[in-house]
Amino acid sequence: MSLDRKRFARTFSFLLLLLCLSSPIPASGAETVAREGERKELRAYILYDAQFRFGNMQPTLVSLQEYLGHFDLEQRVLSVRDWKPGALRGADIVFFLGLTGEQLPREMLGEIAKAGRIVWFERSIEQLAAFLGWRDFSYKGSEGGWLSVITHIGERPIPDWMNCVVTSPGAGSEAYGSVKNIGGQAPLYWRRDNVYYLGCLDFFEAPMQAALVDILYRAIPSRYAQTHSRPKQVLLRIEDVSPLTAPAALRGVLDTIAGYGIPYAIGVISVGVLGDGSRTMLHERPELVALLQRAQESGASIIMHGYSHENEFSPKTGEGWEFWNVKTDGPMDDDEAFTRDRIEKAFLELARCGLYPVAFEPPHYAMSKKGYEVLSGYFNVFSGEVQTSDESYKISMTLPYITKSPYLNGMILLPENMGYYDGGEMRVENMLQNSAALLDTNAPFACFFYHGYLTTTDPLREVIEGARRQGYSFFDLRSMPIRASSPQVKVEIVNGRPTAWVDPAAIAKWKSEDAKEKSRSMLAKIGWIQVCVLLFAISAIVGIIVHLRKTACRKYEVQ
Repeated sequence: MSLDRKRFARTFSFLLLLLCLSSPIPASGAETVAREGERKELRAYILYDAQFRFGNMQPTLVSLQEYLGHFDLEQRVLSVRDWKPGALRGADIVFFLGLTGEQLPREMLGEIAKAGRIVWFERSIEQLAAFLGWRDFSYKGSEGGWLSVITHIGERPIPDWMNCVVTSPGAGSEAYGSVKNIGGQAPLYWRRDNVYYLGCLDFFEAPMQAALVDILYRAIPSRYAQTHSRPKQVLLRIEDVSPLTAPAALRGVLDTIAGYGIPYAIGVISVGVLGDGSRTMLHERPELVALLQRAQESGASIIMHGYSHENEFSPKTGEGWEFWNVKTDGPMDDDEAFTRDRIEKAFLELARCGLYPVAFEPPHYAMSKKGYEVLSGYFNVFSGEVQTSDESYKISMTLPYITKSPYLNGMILLPENMGYYDGGEMRVENMLQNSAALLDTNAPFACFFYHGYLTTTDPLREVIEGARRQGYSFFDLRSMPIRASSPQVKVEIVNGRPTAWVDPAAIAKWKSEDAKEKSRSMLAKIGWIQVCVLLFAISAIVGIIVHLRKTACRKYEVQ
């Protein structure tokens, strides 16, 4: 009996151990965070009461989504008017965009409160505070006249026309920044429990931009941030290199950069079109092509800067738009077909010259939403600003860091945010001021461009050296996970160098065209030789006739 009891006890203990090992153990907060870290994306809901500010001139929702694209989030967008019970179930994080201050359903507030983290912008925060029972919370509303922002990085001036929603978050809160005027200070952004709040959402003024990035990095674990680049990197882009560019000027620019031993990119245009309609293809400029090939071989990355940087409404390369009708300030007719045609022709012309683009930049950064959608089928890396509306090319934005852009259909956006040198309004000091302001943000990424046709390189040296003094290192596009291809050209990076598969039919066509051109050139040379021989013969005959006449005259005079 005793032996049976022992066997029973051992068997029971073994079964109990198996049960404990197979049963799920409720996770503590720390364990939940650890599990979140193993997930690729956080399930994020963006709840909004309005998409635009100032009519339709500032697409605020789209701009916020672009900022959030810096993080690995599964973005789901929902209007408060379209919300239904259960719509926010399972949210890891909820972002609330409050531009109008609408009255929110209590059940909606309850669903928001159940999210792991909440990030609230501007209005209606008092409704959430009441639901959560924050009795010591106070809400004063939107106020203007602020002169500066004070954060952990110091005090920065802001325009006094900027309005901020003023709150007092109460006990147990942590203030991260405040706004200040001659009358005193008020909290700008803070955290209480799992709620993060920012009282002024602005994407253009550098101090408010820094505050936005700061609150996002506090609310979203940094492990979810994009890792396409290290912080404090800068991309140098040589701009508008086309068949119209003088090789001597470009050589001076490229030699200057080579002296610093830094990576850079070149925005190349395949066709040069003058105002009179005359066209020159890039392959027809062998000296220029040789320069670009050497640059590519020594580390420069080629960016496709459109096909001709012009269209029928602005017909001059470099000055004209290409993917935008500047006459009507709207998209091109048959936008999809137009975009595909230009991109595929540019791939072929660049490949014909032995140049392999790894990213795309639209002329003047102007492109429609449909154009971006088409473009994303050819490239996964985009350089420049983002046009965030089809209403006008003037509605655009830039960012302080790399993002996986929702508006660009998931392309990786390398923002241009420093400007360029033109010797007039844009000077070196302006560019370096912009890059210095970016250092106030987390994971800053800077970009500037310099035109390849400029004959002076002193300003370029100043920007390179100034960016280095600020702590920036220069960014290599080839470090990106590149996808760049068309039906006839496929580019990839192999051992740090761009290579390409090119459709054999296209190569055969180029060889045929080159042979015909060589034949025409040879025939033209032969023709000139024949003309010269004929002229020489005629000249000789005329000379002989003249000589004979003179001789005959002299004989007659002697007689």
